[in-house]
Amino acid sequence: MDKQRILKYGRNALLVLLLLLSIIGLNIAVQNNTSISKKEQEAGQQNIKLDVALVNEDNTVTLNGTEYNLGASYAKNIEKNTAHNWSTVSRGTADKGLKEGLYQLVVTIPSDFSTKILDINNTNVDKATITYKINANGNLQVENEAVKVAKGIIADLQSQLIDMYMA
Repeated sequence: MDKQRILKYGRNALLVLLLLLSIIGLNIAVQNNTSISKKEQEAGQQNIKLDVALVNEDNTVTLNGTEYNLGASYAKNIEKNTAHNWSTVSRGTADKGLKEGLYQLVVTIPSDFSTKILDINNTNVDKATITYKINANGNLQVENEAVKVAKGIIADLQSQLIDMYMA
């Protein structure tokens, strides 16, 4: 009876060992598949090159005998960015292009942008706002990239303005 018991425990131990090895193998396969999917997803997101319309309606402001057009200065800087296809266009062209799918993102610098930024003597300062519109045609990946680009533009502009005030 001892031999039968030993054989029974041996078979059960072997069965448990095979079951554990199967679970470990499946776990490794799932992890490899997940990491490959993440890499493919990241690679797809990195290759998105948006068509962006920049609408600069900012008017020149004269302060202490010097003319400033912060919107035009920023537009020149941003057009050097080759991560996306930038076009400086009028509001009508941008809106039409967004509607027709020519642009996925439209960024608008308002006409009073420089005035509000340079109005440092006024105690009731109005916020200078930059607006953006997105048309991703239902593509979530493009929409996420457009939001990221728009927020990056605003953050970059804020950083440049802070540097200007500190200089």
